[in-house]
Amino acid sequence: TGGQTNHVFGARVWAQGGNMVLINRGTFKGRSWGGALCQANGVYCGSNVGDDWVVNTGQMIGEGGPGWGLGVENDGSNNGNSPYIATINVLNSGVISNGVTSGQSSEGIYGGMGIVLWVSPGPTYLTNTSTGIIYGGNMGIWAGVYDGPITIYNSGVIYGGGGEAMHLGNGNDTVYLTGSPTVTGTMNGGNGNNS
Repeated sequence: TGGQTNHVFGARVWAQGGNMVLINRGTFKGRSWGGALCQANGVYCGSNVGDDWVVNTGQMIGEGGPGWGLGVENDGSNNGNSPYIATINVLNSGVISNGVTSGQSSEGIYGGMGIVLWVSPGPTYLTNTSTGIIYGGNMGIWAGVYDGPITIYNSGVIYGGGGEAMHLGNGNDTVYLTGSPTVTGTMNGGNGNNS
């Protein structure tokens, strides 16, 4: 779906004021030809005042520059007079990848990240099934600025080539490893009470 001078996206999907649902059974690829400063992202998606649902059985790939395979942002805010606590749900049984090992994009992303999460104070539920691969040349999952609780169910592959398989944020995070998972790199829970 095109890009900008400093971004390339395989797809951008945004729901303004409602729920966002993205189901991918094919391939989204964001390929950067612009060098180290140009960010290469497979998919960027999200919403405000709604829940985010991402189901991937195909491929979401960023390549050729720092960036991510899948980036999900949720700007949950007031719904009328009561706060709306938005939820991010990701189910992966395919490939989510950006294998770039170095470089820093104009947006500050360093190297390749498999999944990047932003903003929401609400919970995130991320399931990576036995056939799922989340691969980052730098980090597998990065949620360093995400304040909500994150629950990860992993029975597949999470790979962080820069040393961290996951770097989570300030919320109370829980990681369940079931089946025969492969986790390459440390699991950094960030702040909060984690298990």
